[in-house]
Amino acid sequence: MTARAMFHKRDLTRAWETAQACGLNIARTEIGTDGSIVIVHDSPAEKGTEPKSAYDEWRAKRG
Repeated sequence: MTARAMFHKRDLTRAWETAQACGLNIARTEIGTDGSIVIVHDSPAEKGTEPKSAYDEWRAKRG
């Protein structure tokens, strides 16, 4: 008798796409025996320099 998969490929794909849409670089993916999916990221993806505070955002707009 084979064990039934606790997760599906579509679940994993959806999780990866969501993480990448949030600007995360995926370093590793862990799938637990209970079907849980854990995505470990190393740093935000490079999208240029993003402001870190309201002051930095204001300053970036001023040039």
